[in-house]
Amino acid sequence: MPEIVDAPLQDDDTILERIFVSLASRLSADPYVWDGGYAMQIRELPPGLRAMAATHDLVVSLSRGDLVCYFRHCGEPNHVQETERGLRELELAEFAELFRDAYETILPHLSEIRAGGEDVDSVQSEGYLGCIA
Repeated sequence: MPEIVDAPLQDDDTILERIFVSLASRLSADPYVWDGGYAMQIRELPPGLRAMAATHDLVVSLSRGDLVCYFRHCGEPNHVQETERGLRELELAEFAELFRDAYETILPHLSEIRAGGEDVDSVQSEGYLGCIA
């Protein structure tokens, strides 16, 4: 499969489809499994694809206004590290710092959140996410 950068000028939907096909052909690990496998696989990707693979679930969660949900499902430490690295690769250093701060804030509560003991409303009302929520 030719690299995406070698593709002739195409519309956004075609480019996005090519990115998804490229990622699907290179990744078999589940980003929601907390075994570190997903992070290990995306580390082998070229920088741009790695950044997209690492930050995709964060973008989806933020579009839904649910950062807690992101950490509940993708808060495995290696995945978080790759997400922060991806944000920096995309030249979003300030956002990467906010992301890191949010993770450090929520980390002491993450096992309970993953177990379903805390929902988004209680986490936000207790100020765990501050202005990030």
